[in-house]
Amino acid sequence: MRTSELFVHTLAVVAVGGGIALAPADSRAQTDPATGFYAGGSIGRSDLTDGCSAPGAVVTNCDTRDTAWKAYGGYQINKWLGAEVGYVDFGNGTFGGTLGGAPFTSKTETWGITAHAVGQIPIPLDNEFLNKISILGKVGTVRWDQDRSSSLAALSGNETGWAFAWGLGLQYTFNEHLGVRAEWEQFNNVGSGATGESDIQMWTVGLNYKF
Repeated sequence: MRTSELFVHTLAVVAVGGGIALAPADSRAQTDPATGFYAGGSIGRSDLTDGCSAPGAVVTNCDTRDTAWKAYGGYQINKWLGAEVGYVDFGNGTFGGTLGGAPFTSKTETWGITAHAVGQIPIPLDNEFLNKISILGKVGTVRWDQDRSSSLAALSGNETGWAFAWGLGLQYTFNEHLGVRAEWEQFNNVGSGATGESDIQMWTVGLNYKF
């Protein structure tokens, strides 16, 4: 499936979720504490798993890992499903080597706007602490923007595009408003052109607040 098709499918999921969320109050449970708007932020590490490549280049040093962070907001439609959008900063990747015998150094900066459908499965355990843990699964898309700066003009530039995005995680809910998330996410085939495509993986921990 092409990225454009994945994007269309994801928008359809989010649109359906938003339609349910905005339906008249008398068509939804009036006292369901699971529903509502929420917002959050997380910080962690990212890895551009194939981020040190350029056609014809001999790479001699490579650092694809950096600090990453994100801010997000969404609507919890019911206890199982939510629709979420966010901003993510993947940090920087750096590498160097030679191209056609000429030495170079390069830096890649990547950020994006995300849209996800988020599934949530509460763990049904008879324990006051453990029964507040939920398993998270998310699928969606990212509109990425990548800036490349290099000592060689051929490796410099800016590119944008859409990519498939998905992830898994755990959430612990302290009370009806406050929770903490730990997530692993992957963004497939980000980038193109001079440095090629790279999958980005991201591990984050953060807080969210339900209004």
